[in-house]
Amino acid sequence: MECKTDLRLCLVLVLVLVIPVAFPAPLTPDQCRAQFPDDNERLQCYDKATAATRPGSGARLYDAWQLAANSIPLSSPKLYRPIYIMVRYSDNTNVSPTSPTHPAPAALGYKRMEAKFQLSFKSELVSPAWFKSLIGSDAWRLWFAYTQQSNWQILDTQDSRPFRNTNYEPELILTQRIGKSEEPGWMPRLLNWGLVVHQSNGQSDPLSRSWNRSYLQVGWQSSENTSVLLRVWHRWKEDLVKDDNPDISSFAGSWDVALRGDAGETRYLLLIRHRYAQLDLSPRRWRLLGAPLHFQVTTGYGETLLDYNHRQTTVGVGWSFGEW
Repeated sequence: MECKTDLRLCLVLVLVLVIPVAFPAPLTPDQCRAQFPDDNERLQCYDKATAATRPGSGARLYDAWQLAANSIPLSSPKLYRPIYIMVRYSDNTNVSPTSPTHPAPAALGYKRMEAKFQLSFKSELVSPAWFKSLIGSDAWRLWFAYTQQSNWQILDTQDSRPFRNTNYEPELILTQRIGKSEEPGWMPRLLNWGLVVHQSNGQSDPLSRSWNRSYLQVGWQSSENTSVLLRVWHRWKEDLVKDDNPDISSFAGSWDVALRGDAGETRYLLLIRHRYAQLDLSPRRWRLLGAPLHFQVTTGYGETLLDYNHRQTTVGVGWSFGEW
């Protein structure tokens, strides 16, 4: 197979090889002992391993958004949303995607089982030090974030295993730290101003879907191992003739809430929005081929942008990468 004949398949293979290197999961203490005969290197490995499994210090939200740090090199992107690759099953595959401005094409032969993967990172554009020199406050930071989620009909040999949908979502986020306390509590710790969020699936009509938004997100560190992010958004108005999905707000709503934490050694993320819910679980000690397992359950409308007005329940299992 040559990459020029199937670029997206090659991209998947590259991701499978690169993601574990770019965002490696920490080693276990046993792996530290086996791999590092040098005492200093082994102790450093122990520190990282125990930090990944012990209860949070109360600064998780600070760490995720680097609220206590000065600046981050552009060459050191941070994880944004969970990174995973999995096989997932749908109880109601959308074989005739439609919208008010795009009538359904002929029924497509999509399978209920498909591969799904997500890549997500954020990188600092403007540091708190720069903001302090400009406005006298180091409580601000500007990010570029990018999330890509793909659904691959890997079992559909009749149609040459097409990609059913890929969501592309770049964002520009202005983060504001509230106070300097890292202790948990119900006082907000940060505000994220989503200056612009574009999401589209890159397909041609009648399967094209896209929208643009701005949002405000409030973050709490509610306990030692739990953080909450509540977001409300405003959709940018579009010309009805050019709008791929004019009724998307009826299904996606204008808010979502994300609850993230650890239950013992299992990392979880619960996402709830209008008419949709998603739960991601990663037991850090349940590993296959060296990577933690990743479980996902979704239900409702909008598991993908193409399915924004289609209701289904999905169950998936695969691998998780990085300390999301």
